[in-house]
Amino acid sequence: MRTREIPGPYQLLELLGQGGMGSVYLAHDPRLDRRVAVKRIADDADPSRRQRFRREAATLARLQHPSIVQIFDLVETDDGDWIVMELVEGPTLKARIADGPLTPAMGLAIGRRIAEGLAEAHAQGVLHRDLKTENVILDRRGERSGDPHRIKIVDFGLAKSLAADDDETSLSRSGQMLGTIRAMAPEQVRGLSLDPRTDLFALGVLLYEILTGTRPFHGAQIGDTLDHITRRPHVPARAWQPAIPPAASALIDRLLEKSPDLRPASARAVADRLAALEDEARRASQAGAEATAETETAAYPPDVDASTIVEDASSVRAIDARPQRRGPRVAIAIAALLAVITAGWLMRDARDPAPAAPVPDPPPSAEANPDPDGAYAHFEDGMRLLERFDKADHLDRAVAAFGAAIASNPRSAPAHAGLALAHRYRHMRSRNQASLDRAFDAARRAVTLDGYLALARIALGSVHAAAGRFDEAKGEFETAILLDPSNARAHGEFARALSKENRRDEALTRAIRAVALAPDDRALRDLLGTLYFQTARYDEAEAQFRASVALAPDGIYGYRNLAAVLY
Repeated sequence: MRTREIPGPYQLLELLGQGGMGSVYLAHDPRLDRRVAVKRIADDADPSRRQRFRREAATLARLQHPSIVQIFDLVETDDGDWIVMELVEGPTLKARIADGPLTPAMGLAIGRRIAEGLAEAHAQGVLHRDLKTENVILDRRGERSGDPHRIKIVDFGLAKSLAADDDETSLSRSGQMLGTIRAMAPEQVRGLSLDPRTDLFALGVLLYEILTGTRPFHGAQIGDTLDHITRRPHVPARAWQPAIPPAASALIDRLLEKSPDLRPASARAVADRLAALEDEARRASQAGAEATAETETAAYPPDVDASTIVEDASSVRAIDARPQRRGPRVAIAIAALLAVITAGWLMRDARDPAPAAPVPDPPPSAEANPDPDGAYAHFEDGMRLLERFDKADHLDRAVAAFGAAIASNPRSAPAHAGLALAHRYRHMRSRNQASLDRAFDAARRAVTLDGYLALARIALGSVHAAAGRFDEAKGEFETAILLDPSNARAHGEFARALSKENRRDEALTRAIRAVALAPDDRALRDLLGTLYFQTARYDEAEAQFRASVALAPDGIYGYRNLAAVLY
């Protein structure tokens, strides 16, 4: 391969990659006979970009840590500047998770190394400001040395000194956003002052991505993503991957707090917490492997055919229970069942939901009176009224019932979710924007209080659908179904959203599932009948509308719909 000289002794061998700040090459240092990486700023860079590039070199030079790429040299010329640094061979975290998320044990171990590197940078007065999966490399030298979690944080091109000085002021303008949008902290989006907790938010985004395989904040447009980051809550990591330890999911939730004051105090504290969680995850993984090995050696009783699949009238299947034949679908089913159990407990306890913590045995006094403040009784009254929202005064009475529940317990997530649905139905009748705004505020509050509550996700999704934000709506309904697969309301609302997008075949499938789960729900019968009607399946539509009339003989919708299909 033909080599190219650059100022100094280094010989360029090949281009490794390009970014916003310049290009990175593989090079050879003949003096020490070693391969290095050389980063060059773009030829057309303005003075401020060159100044930032040189500051990156100075920043890296004073950061000496195993998790941070090491700088060897800075070559400055009239026509360009070059940073010479250690060559790190291996995939980025982004490339590593392209085929799926990491195991909790591996993800927490890598997260701990990153947090330790951030702690060193912060101790030296440096913010990274652009931490993301693309800027962390899994160092292959770790595999050879028996350290598979060895990483290197790279690209300090947007690094910022914690010391306020004129040099930093000249490199960024007030209100200017620097960084990668999906990993920005709310204060970064708003152009406010930054501190180490800004990097901790980015660490929370990174941990979320490597453990779940998805992003905590995203939208169809850039503006939607920014709105998610600054205003809307994220789906807890465990909702996507129930194998994530509750304490780890809770730590990610803290890192992703909108207010810096609610995040952990320092990267060092996060590193220590991740180290403890890493040990717990490793022990749990080892215990699981030992238990699986024991199970695989056990014989099945002679009268049990473990490969038989039986389906009863309630559509509950007995799946092949042999461990050696369990695949991803069985693992997902088990994880979903655990999520449903958790969500069920949360729905029963409207006093102070805490999804990330195990549910303790209630004290004797709580057993005697499980609803001491009366909040849940008011909530149930409101939900009964919503079942017949077609009745003249039911919506007003439902709003009053949910208001009473919230007055008794302001942290009742179910009450806020019910209130959101009541205002959503009001909007459906009047098309009053104020009703939809109230619905959104209540739904967002419900999800903030309890991200594991399926009803909260349904409420937020229905508001998004009413506002025409169908991608966000479907995401909320999918989360609700993950939390509670047998929730008929979730399937029904999902069907409504799909219908609004003219995806009637998919909507019909969802609606059929919803009616199968709740055959006595009048509104679901009308929904299914309407979808049959829209696809010209009039006999099936008539059957559903007649069922609606039978369920609510004093209602108006069943009769109206039946008249339409008969006509």
